[in-house]
Amino acid sequence: MAKKSARSKGYRTYKKEEKGFTKGEIRTMIIGFAVIVVALICVLVLPDAIESRHLLKVKDGAIVDAGDNWLIRNVGDSSKAKYRKIAEVNPADGYQLHETTAGVTDDLETMFYFEPTEDNADAAAQEYYVVAGSGEYDALVSNVYGYAAMLGEILEQSEIQTMDVGGRSASYFTVKFSVTDSSDEENPTTTYNQMGYMYVDADVKDNCVVICASNTGDSEDVFTDDAALVEVMTNAASQIVMAK
Repeated sequence: MAKKSARSKGYRTYKKEEKGFTKGEIRTMIIGFAVIVVALICVLVLPDAIESRHLLKVKDGAIVDAGDNWLIRNVGDSSKAKYRKIAEVNPADGYQLHETTAGVTDDLETMFYFEPTEDNADAAAQEYYVVAGSGEYDALVSNVYGYAAMLGEILEQSEIQTMDVGGRSASYFTVKFSVTDSSDEENPTTTYNQMGYMYVDADVKDNCVVICASNTGDSEDVFTDDAALVEVMTNAASQIVMAK
């Protein structure tokens, strides 16, 4: 598996600032952050006859005959929804499916959450999730990377790296940050977060698969080696079967 740097390797350090978010808000923010929509200058519109062959049917508010592990995304717009299967998602080694939820912006889109199996007590990630991203993998990772400061007080952020996963291009970066919940002024609490974001090239145009691995705790002791976190995402990516 070849690996190359999309930019110079290294880490950046930043001055800490205090922000107030609850733990629930942190998780929601992290999920939404990973799939920031890229504003494309031009959008290719396929002829309906060609596109319709790939669209999924919807009946009574549900996707017809969808597989349990199908990663589904609305490739249409607010006026006309068009659902497509982006990939089939399978667990990384040492992980199991924990939860399947609707997407960030659409109830018929899908997200998959995975947790370590019982025999993987020393897992490098407490959890990882898989969701479809709107945009080509390399454009989306660059866009999201630039907004990392939205996450909280950045403690350390890697450069974007590019690798080959089973003959498919993927880009990723890692970031460590803290978020302070100051809703109780007398007893503010700080949560420490380590995230890995990987964006994998998909066969459906202007889409990619996003894998996000995470560790969260009340001190920096929750942090693990970044390389181990990346390995979890790489293994997860290797288990994904892209739809044509």
